[in-house]
Amino acid sequence: MLDLLRLHAMSRPDGSAVRQRTSDGWRSTTWAELYAAARAAAENAAPYLHKPDPMALVMDNSAAGIATLVALLSLPVKVLCTERAHGELPFTPSVTISRYNEFTSGGGKAEAEEASTAEVLQLTSGSTGEPRIVRHPAGNIIKGARLYRDLYGYTADDKVLLPVSCAHSFGLVGGLAAALTSGAELLTLSDFSVKAIREGLIDGASIVLGSPLLYRMLAASGPIRAPALRVALSSGGPLDVETAAAAERILHRPVLQVYGTTETGLIACRRPADQDIAPESVGSAVPGVEWRLAQGKLLVRTSTMLIGYAGPAGTEPGADGFYDTGDLAEVDEQGRLLLTARKATFINIGGRKVNPRAVERRAEEHPSISQARVFGLVHEHEEEIHAALVVGDGPRPALTDVVRFLRAGLAPHEIPRHLHFVDRLPTTSLGKVSLPDLLKLISEGA
Repeated sequence: MLDLLRLHAMSRPDGSAVRQRTSDGWRSTTWAELYAAARAAAENAAPYLHKPDPMALVMDNSAAGIATLVALLSLPVKVLCTERAHGELPFTPSVTISRYNEFTSGGGKAEAEEASTAEVLQLTSGSTGEPRIVRHPAGNIIKGARLYRDLYGYTADDKVLLPVSCAHSFGLVGGLAAALTSGAELLTLSDFSVKAIREGLIDGASIVLGSPLLYRMLAASGPIRAPALRVALSSGGPLDVETAAAAERILHRPVLQVYGTTETGLIACRRPADQDIAPESVGSAVPGVEWRLAQGKLLVRTSTMLIGYAGPAGTEPGADGFYDTGDLAEVDEQGRLLLTARKATFINIGGRKVNPRAVERRAEEHPSISQARVFGLVHEHEEEIHAALVVGDGPRPALTDVVRFLRAGLAPHEIPRHLHFVDRLPTTSLGKVSLPDLLKLISEGA
């Protein structure tokens, strides 16, 4: 990546590489300035070279943070990308490249990797539990970036608006690395706000990356003029039909679902030219991806597969190289993928599998419930269904009324055993509901 940055700095040194929205307005960094910052960051990292322990890098989507990441990925180090915690002051990369001393190796075949191989360590979202650390060779980032570039036609004339964090695969690969690979200008935000996103779109963003939550918020903010926008991508969770339609009405462009995992990289996506495709479909496989279904379960093999986990092990590719995504899926006659449910989130009630999303949909049909999150918790060796409910406008309904409503549309084993009224559903930066934070919120209100 540093070589790519050098080439851009040589061919158009004064061109804008990164433009960040700060409290003082938009601030540009040229290709020459970004390359100089990356060179300086590489020199600052010299004391840490050839060390077995990774370094933690807090990514705030600033030009300085991007330059530091590019520098580290060109060196024989392991880099753990993390997000800036809410309320934490922006960092200065040259002094906050820090050793991640609590790191423990995952063992197994991952240990066979040469120590000189640069690695990116990424946290899974932790939306359904504790996050895990996924190990990728640095080369996977460029491979994935080229997929985005070729699938969606990124060029040096594009402006890529990136409201999501570069610490996650979608932002790092589809945003930062794809822009760098194509020479596109990257538009980032120091702090997330719908106002700043709207400014970027009005100011000429041609590609935007967001989560379903972002598009819901954008659609609710009202009509917008985005004259240059040609590609809107969504990842980080299922994009429901209503959100996609509402966002398309204000953007005048379809929002295209991108499907992948931190472990495998990009798996499938919808293309701008897709015709006669089911609204719920995530599209067809991207180049280099193979998939198969085993009793409805989706197993994949990609060109950007993880090399293992750091710390506690999780599901890794089997002997044949196929990774069990934990999702249930169907493939239509055109080879397009339809996810029917996230198997990892299924709740086992007396041997019967309950799809929490189906229960959530029923709960949200209640006239007093605006949002619902359904999950399972084990109590005395048996799993029980819990539902966290957010009340919309109006008074809180009686529990008996909610239970009666659920019973009218669900099977008996699908009815939640526990109902919790909460003021909000806490989310991760990608818009997924954070189960650990939700459980904390429920316990505080108990």
